[in-house]
Amino acid sequence: MNNYCPIKNSKCGGPSYNPEKWELNVDDHEINNCYSYVMNIMETDIIEKRQPGEKCNLEFEYDCKNIEKMMQCDFPSITKLDNIDTEIPCDHYRIALVLDKSGEHLDYHFYRQDLNGYWSHKTGHDPITNLDASNNIISNPEKIDRNYDKDKNDQFNYDIFCGYYSVKYII
Repeated sequence: MNNYCPIKNSKCGGPSYNPEKWELNVDDHEINNCYSYVMNIMETDIIEKRQPGEKCNLEFEYDCKNIEKMMQCDFPSITKLDNIDTEIPCDHYRIALVLDKSGEHLDYHFYRQDLNGYWSHKTGHDPITNLDASNNIISNPEKIDRNYDKDKNDQFNYDIFCGYYSVKYII
């Protein structure tokens, strides 16, 4: 029996794209960000948004390797993948990390692969979506339009692709 999920379109374990589940009240939208979304953790009892490395007590930097280290401190089962086609255990799913290091507004952003094989994400206060910045369905976050704020001096233009990661699915 194959213990690995199909390379691109996982039907094993992992979250499904379910916008209704993530229809949150205004306060809960404020504390649920892309990190809580890709980790499939809906926050309701915290004051601040979840950030990579909260368990580490390390200095946060807008750097792919630093954020990767912070994620692995929070969730030790996270592993970096060679590419989008790298096989993963059946109880894992894929996420992707991107950065915006230009301008005054530094930021990171995450995408996750859902059971249907497509990718989804949650930006800021907005509902979850499976569309990129050009309103195309996301089949590969490395090759999409990630410039979400074209009219404001490249604010939230995630032009740095850090990589793909495998995350253990916890219900």
